[in-house]
Amino acid sequence: VKAAHLVRPAASASLLQVRALLKQRQLTAAREVFLRGAAGAHEALQELLPALLKAGDVSGALLVVKAAKPTAPLPQAALLASMLAMPQGADGEQGRLLVEASVGAGSWPSQEHEDYFRRMTRPIVL
Repeated sequence: VKAAHLVRPAASASLLQVRALLKQRQLTAAREVFLRGAAGAHEALQELLPALLKAGDVSGALLVVKAAKPTAPLPQAALLASMLAMPQGADGEQGRLLVEASVGAGSWPSQEHEDYFRRMTRPIVL
């Protein structure tokens, strides 16, 4: 018998659905499922956010970051990887808004780390 603390909780239906839609490359549908159930699908954010940005859906990525923010802090590495996935020629204002939303949704050990992320990622998206 396994100890209760070693058993991983079952994945939520929204998480499984987002991942399945991502595998099928149905990004708009995956985004919509995530937006309806961000709390249950939060784990999929690290896959969904870069996929949206690679596809040029900066406004969709912005919605996803804003929806995920109240659920749990976003990992720094996932945020940076997402910013690096930003396509060339994307709308600069949307990119700036995405950086600011990401900074607000991130988990930062200090204000200096937050400021550094902002300084380093703004040129990537502008």
